Amino acid sequence: MRLQELLRFPEVLNRIANVWGSSARAERCFDDLLLDSRGTRQGFPQSVISEIASLRHYYLSHVFPKRIDPWEQGLLR
Repeated sequence: MRLQELLRFPEVLNRIANVWGSSARAERCFDDLLLDSRGTRQGFPQSVISEIASLRHYYLSHVFPKRIDPWEQGLLR
């Protein structure tokens, strides 16, 4: 995965790096970056949003994959 657009925002990369080792904190960080809960943010360009979303997907699928218990898996079908 190449992060080209996100390199324009080193503070965002540092923020992600600071929480990388904690799945709960990282998920909250990704959510905060992708969702505007305050309604006052200008937002990132679409290319940056795409890279953050791709990084989040990689994190959740390769770094800290979520384990789904059999009961939850049955609900997802």
